[in-house]
Amino acid sequence: MSKTNLILRESAPVAGILGPAAQGGILALEVPRRVTAEVLGGLAPQVLEGERELYCVDGGNSFDPYVFSTYARRRGVDPALALDRVFVTRTFTIHQLEAVAAQLLPPLAGRRPQPIGAVLGIEHLFLEESLALRERRQVLERIAGHLTRLRREGMMILLTHDPPMEGRGWWRPVIDRLADFRGTVHRTPEGLPDVRVRQIQ
Repeated sequence: MSKTNLILRESAPVAGILGPAAQGGILALEVPRRVTAEVLGGLAPQVLEGERELYCVDGGNSFDPYVFSTYARRRGVDPALALDRVFVTRTFTIHQLEAVAAQLLPPLAGRRPQPIGAVLGIEHLFLEESLALRERRQVLERIAGHLTRLRREGMMILLTHDPPMEGRGWWRPVIDRLADFRGTVHRTPEGLPDVRVRQIQ
């Protein structure tokens, strides 16, 4: 995984999106990809103040480091200190995503303090129709198994996905079964992202 490059710009991070999921569990957020970077800024407090690392697996090319640097500046913290705790790997195929879930993420669960894991655009690569649907289903189920094992070890994992397109949301039940917490993101009248999270019984 590579460290992010430090680039500054104004942004409005969402605060406290994790809620009870911060203590461990899988939070699945339905969020338009163009808003994902702003929402991810909600993890900045845990990264900065909790001295935790954030490991992002970006399947939708939606990671943006600016929200972390902006949050740090507003708190009077050197942005480089925040970004030193953020690691990103981009995946371009479902098999690369599976390899990351199987090999790179499991060792993180044993670290203390335990890092936060994030899989951005988890469904994006599975929409590639050049692969048989059966194969895509099997790979996604295996990834779900790897993430479930991380959850059992107490790791907090954030999953993001776009609202499913009509007729192409076959992956949604897999994510729903996987999640301990479910969330949606909408724009407020002021144009800011509004995150609503509920625990799944």
